[in-house]
Parts: sequence; C-alpha cells; structure tokens
Amino acid sequence: YGSSAIGGVINIITKKGEGKPKLFLSGEGGSFNTFRESAGLSGSVKSFHYSFGLSHLNSRGLSTASRRYGNIERDGYDNVSASSRLGISLNKHIDTDFSLRYTRTDTDIDNGGGAGRDDVNNKGKSLQLMANGKIKINLFEGKWLQSLEFGTSRNDRSYKNPSDFQHPSDSERSNYSGRLDKFGWQHIVEIHKTNILTFGAELKEETGRSDYYWISAWGPDFNNFPRETARNKGYYLQDQIRLGGQFFATAGIRLDDHSEIGSKTTYRIAPAYLIKKIDMKIRGTYGTGV
Repeated sequence: YGSSAIGGVINIITKKGEGKPKLFLSGEGGSFNTFRESAGLSGSVKSFHYSFGLSHLNSRGLSTASRRYGNIERDGYDNVSASSRLGISLNKHIDTDFSLRYTRTDTDIDNGGGAGRDDVNNKGKSLQLMANGKIKINLFEGKWLQSLEFGTSRNDRSYKNPSDFQHPSDSERSNYSGRLDKFGWQHIVEIHKTNILTFGAELKEETGRSDYYWISAWGPDFNNFPRETARNKGYYLQDQIRLGGQFFATAGIRLDDHSEIGSKTTYRIAPAYLIKKIDMKIRGTYGTGV
C-alpha cells in the first residue's frame, strides 16, 4: 500500500462477525509430525459485531542442514496466533472498528547447510503484535465517505545459540526490536456517477534497534545498533472514471515526504476498454514507485 505498491497489494482482513453466534473448530495433521488446531467465535448483537480466533501450528520438522551431510537433528517450529475484531455502529453515519492480532513463534535453527552444521540448541523466538482502529463517517447518503485510521505494529525477535558439545567454545545471541505507528485520514467522494475521487493523507513512524553478542576461542565481540527513527508523510489523490459502461480508468498521484530520502512524487494510470460485441477487454497499467 502506498508509493511502493507498483504491481499489486495483498490485504489481510480479519473477518467481521455477523448474525447469531457461530463457533468453529478445526484440526489438521501431516508429514513430519505437523499439526494445526484452530477455533473461533463470531457474531453480532444489534449494532455490535465481534469475532475471535485462536490457532496453534507445530511441527517436529526436519534438519535444515540436510541429512545427506550427516545432519539428523530435527528443526521444529511452533506458532500460536490469536486475533479479534470488534465494532459498533454509533448511528447511521458513524461506524467504529477495532482489530488486534498476536503471533508468537519458536524456531529451531542450524548453523548452515554443510557437514557438521547441525546445532541442538540454536533457537529463535519471534513476537508480533498488531492493533488497528478505524472510524468511518458516512455523509450525504454515501456520496462522501470519510475514514480515520490509526494503527501500531511491533516486532520483537531474539536468537540464542549457547555453547554445546559440538561447539564448546562458541556462543552467540542477538535481539531485534521494531515498531511501526501510523495515522491516516481518507476521503472517498462520488462527484458524479462517472467519477469517484479518493484523496487523503497519512503519517508513519518506524523505529528499530538491535544488538549482537558473540564469543569464541578468539574472544568476545559485541555490536550494538542504537534506536533509529524514520518518518514519512504521504498525500495522495486518485480518480476512478467510468464512461458508458465501456471505458474505465484509474489515475492517481502521490507525494511522500520521508525523513531520510526527502520528497518523492509517484503516479499510476490504469485504463481499460471493453469491446462488448466480442466480449473482449483491452487494458494496461503504467506506474512508478519509490
């Protein structure tokens, strides 16, 4: 999404609850002692909707260092994920929506891909937390839609590889912590039955830090990368055109003002023409990104 999305966008949305309470349970199993269990509950009561989900995936795995080199220690994986989406319609003009997603993983790691690269206690842990809130405002019978969106995501990773019988003199550990905060204000205006205008602004702030510690027979080594911050302010305008049920086009322009690389302007145009007699559509896209 934004100035870097030239070819396409993947948008993952937690399903909105509707109607009477619905409960689902599922279980799967496969090779390498791999299992996944999941459960969820969703529904709505008057103007309030809710959805909750929980899943667990674990696998005994295989040696990522390859058995053909004599590596037989399996590298397992464990993942626990939870998600929720809640919302309420305050009146016919204002809707609110809030979603939360949590993921924790534990991963066994090898030291490489060749002979003797198995490692029985090299492990990685990851924690991701994402929260997003949105207020949607409907004006003039749907002719003007506004949305205020705010969100945050956090990613913490740690790796520990203490000494063992295979590597009695070597040990290492590292940590990474990153965070992204964003705020956006978007407008969608139907200025005519042939034109839908979209414009808005957004602010993003990224922070990150990491450190690495390693010790061997040659002595210790330590690298500390202090916290760094980058900010980006984006402004965009897009017009969707529809003429006579045969010609369609989307044209947009965006300005990004980044604290590290300065100001950049990107644009995209995507026309299409439908030849109804032979049921054929001709289309093309030209876009830029940064």
